[in-house]
Amino acid sequence: MKKLLVLTSIIFIMTASTVYAGYADNTQYNNTVGGYTGASQDKLTTVASVKTFADNSYISLQGNIVSKIGKEKYLFKDSTGTITVEIDDKVWAGTTVNANDTVKITGEVDKDFNSLSV
Repeated sequence: MKKLLVLTSIIFIMTASTVYAGYADNTQYNNTVGGYTGASQDKLTTVASVKTFADNSYISLQGNIVSKIGKEKYLFKDSTGTITVEIDDKVWAGTTVNANDTVKITGEVDKDFNSLSV
């Protein structure tokens, strides 16, 4: 009987300390605003080399948005070619650009059966 009581007590103590160890007071983070603004692992690449990247690879392109080709779809051009880029309307956040403005686009490669976009 004593062994059972001791074993039960040990299990209770171990369980209680494990549960308590997982507790974190996150109230200090509730008012945090912003995000990371430092260097990125995304390396600047070209439109021509995007074809060699795997689906869902993160990339950065620098060039010009030359035209709007659909809802939230644009034709992006650099010195090596053109590619379709998808930019949510909310990402623009009031910013306007034209075909003469050089922009940097960071995004994800989206490869489908017969299409490629960022």
